[in-house]
Amino acid sequence: MDIRLENNSSLADRVYSTLEQAILSGRVELGERLLEKELAEMLEVSRAPLREALKRLHYEGLAETIPRRGTYVTKPSRKDVVDLLQVREELECLAARLAAENIDEKNLRRLSDGLDRINRMIKRNRKEGYPHHDIDFHQTVFQASGNSKLQQVISGMYSQLRVVRLISGRQASRGPAALHEHIAIFEALKARDASAAESMMRRHLQASSQNILDTLKID
Repeated sequence: MDIRLENNSSLADRVYSTLEQAILSGRVELGERLLEKELAEMLEVSRAPLREALKRLHYEGLAETIPRRGTYVTKPSRKDVVDLLQVREELECLAARLAAENIDEKNLRRLSDGLDRINRMIKRNRKEGYPHHDIDFHQTVFQASGNSKLQQVISGMYSQLRVVRLISGRQASRGPAALHEHIAIFEALKARDASAAESMMRRHLQASSQNILDTLKID
């Protein structure tokens, strides 16, 4: 394990951000134990901000504390992934419906520009599958929903979704199909058609979930 403390925000926030990025980048392995003494020495911080950061990791679903054993990076089971994907589908379909009613021209341009960029990337290299700009598209949609509580819940969920990406592969053939599905969502949002936006989002997420489950590297 090799982690360095980032230089921004409060100390506890810096510790949290550093640990979060270490987990999501794979520098800290899923299931690995997070030893307070070792981390405090590595990050050159006291136990107080470290413990606050570990509590936040637990709250965000990135770590779990087992009584009398310690704190470990979450290593989700297949059922955990299925449960998460089910929740994601319902929340993001709601976000799409609300976004169709509330999205402004700025966010429509952001979606359009992002889709153009992804289209160029896929054409350049079809072997890489759909790029991770996928997250930007979805974040723009739920931010455009206008519902701050929904945004808050989905934002927390996305940290767990990034962990899922670490234990699943990507099918290169999925790239063009995912792009087409995103374009269909965009067109529904642009037309302010809430029902179509929800339907297109559900179709996309069900296909995405099946791809994740098909390529999952756990039982």
